[in-house]
Amino acid sequence: MRNAPTGKVSPSPNSNGSTTVTSDWSLATSFFIFNFFFIFSGRQFIQLLSAPVQYLFTVVITALSTLWLYRTWQRNPNLYSREGLASPLRKQFGKLNLDIERFLEGRSLDNLTADKVSMLAKILPSFSKEKRLHGL
Repeated sequence: MRNAPTGKVSPSPNSNGSTTVTSDWSLATSFFIFNFFFIFSGRQFIQLLSAPVQYLFTVVITALSTLWLYRTWQRNPNLYSREGLASPLRKQFGKLNLDIERFLEGRSLDNLTADKVSMLAKILPSFSKEKRLHGL
């Protein structure tokens, strides 16, 4: 697990520590630059609004960017990789003309999470060609 503010990484069998730390620094830098711009540099545009709206705008921008940082900090490079591969895998499954929805209890491929699409991609090659043709 990660320690939130420092970017330190505990040993994990599926993660590359240096990639995670680099990613954490990129997130922290993006968060800082985004907030710096909207709170200080973008002030001339915000000053056209009334004082309470200026304050509300600053609070909303800071709250939303903090929420983004919190949610993104929890992610890891493996998840990004699976999410990046999910869409191409869905297209490949569509080209196979398999009745996959029958095995997914009526759900379509588009309703599956990236983890489930990845798991399906790992399991599908184990089917023999004969099973694919018969739709078993």
